[in-house]
Amino acid sequence: MTEKSTGARHVLVVDDDLIVRTAVTAAFRSADYHVSEAHDGENAVELAASLRPDVITMDILMPPGMSGIDATRRIIESRPEVRVVMFSVYEAEGVVAAAVAAGATSYITKAAGLPILVDAVGRALRGQKVLIPAPNQTFPALTNRDRQVLELAVKGFRSREIADQLHLSPRTVENHLARIYTKLGVRGRWELANKVTGGEITPDGVNTTRVSDLAAPHAEESIPTQQLEAALPQLSTAERRVVALVAQGMTNRNVAERLFLSRHTVDAHLRNIFTKLGVKRRIELAGLLAKDADE
Repeated sequence: MTEKSTGARHVLVVDDDLIVRTAVTAAFRSADYHVSEAHDGENAVELAASLRPDVITMDILMPPGMSGIDATRRIIESRPEVRVVMFSVYEAEGVVAAAVAAGATSYITKAAGLPILVDAVGRALRGQKVLIPAPNQTFPALTNRDRQVLELAVKGFRSREIADQLHLSPRTVENHLARIYTKLGVRGRWELANKVTGGEITPDGVNTTRVSDLAAPHAEESIPTQQLEAALPQLSTAERRVVALVAQGMTNRNVAERLFLSRHTVDAHLRNIFTKLGVKRRIELAGLLAKDADE
């Protein structure tokens, strides 16, 4: 959906919620912008290429397809000059960091309101960045036991499996998880994984240690990116990231949470990987990687 305004800057509004999308579009039209709309990540990538907007406002979670962060990464790869302003309900610092890492110029929470979003888009056009919430927020300290539970939880272990590994009762593990959720301001494992992606905390609450490194310290060590690039040059960078995590035994869901992609996108990457490498199953992929490592 598009409305033309002579000489106006072009904004592409991306959100799967029709009510939100309509409100955002109306706000930009009132500010004399030329506005187009996209209803999901895939649609955003297509319209960014065909309409070539100056700025894109991007929601993050748009089930069941491509996430806003994945869409941003795709768009910036082909059009690095476009400005992307994330507009999301998520306030976790890890999510903000993941968005910026994907190429977003600015990040505005929906709680900040439409006037702030419109102002942020204007600033983005002038080369300025706006991050709300601001980075370097601090969080209450996690205990050593909290960190052990966190590490296993984000790897996909269930409470009973965590209990077995740490010699705790399942009830104690659940209590630790409840405290972790409260301390990090999340409502469950899905949001916890988002917090971990790119987030930073230390025992004293100062954000200097990457939680992603804490949570999965060996996620890519056994198969370094350089080794994958040399062994599997036919794979894209994104596909090599997926391979590195799959090789550690992560499920598609775990990979999606770790890389902040939709499950649909991870499934698509794996199909492409299997086709390019001529394998049909994960065990064949593991065997291929083991062979390359030996050589």
